[in-house]
Amino acid sequence: GFGMGGVDMPGGGIIRMQAPEGAEQPAEGGRGGMGWMMNYDDPFRSLLMPARFDTITMSATDMPLADALWQFTAETGFLVFAPEDLDGAVTLQLEEAPLSEALTAMAAAVGAQWRPVYIMGQPREFTAEELAARGEQWAQRRDARFRQMWDEYWQMPAQERTAQLQERIARYENIPPERMERAQRRAARRLPRMMEYVGSLPTEQRLELKPYLQAIARVAGQ
Repeated sequence: GFGMGGVDMPGGGIIRMQAPEGAEQPAEGGRGGMGWMMNYDDPFRSLLMPARFDTITMSATDMPLADALWQFTAETGFLVFAPEDLDGAVTLQLEEAPLSEALTAMAAAVGAQWRPVYIMGQPREFTAEELAARGEQWAQRRDARFRQMWDEYWQMPAQERTAQLQERIARYENIPPERMERAQRRAARRLPRMMEYVGSLPTEQRLELKPYLQAIARVAGQ
């Protein structure tokens, strides 16, 4: 997971840290000592993300931070912890970008910083019924975000649309070899939805998005 907050925020929901009995204590005002056992509200007790991804495709325009963090988790499988009073609006456009790029953009938008947080716990696995219900909920929200992203796209002037589309295509055409296998799987999942959407558009709009659709298909191997 990742912790997000101001410079002095501990991150990760950590309440305090316990050192083993007799362990050397760091000097006051110094850099601190080694971290030992942590007491925290372990989210894994009630949540187990079945899959995680190291890249993200994400679009947000003046999106509340809480919604942006939810979208980040839904797309990547990674949790992000942030203080309740950390608020603001996030605007970004990412296509198969490293997670660090999304986290840095979201943190900068609200005047915060982020850092990795590693949690050890015994997760409770969801039942089949819970997984089905959550899967349906995520699918509905993902579809709503997909529609919103393209609705915002069509509201832009033609010149801005062209520039944005070229940038998206370039991301697909310049995927590093070490990320290609993961990108192929994600492109294969994204392609049917994109084909359905493009097929529902008027002819002029279909032609505009055709190069982007072809770029996805090439990465998906179709």
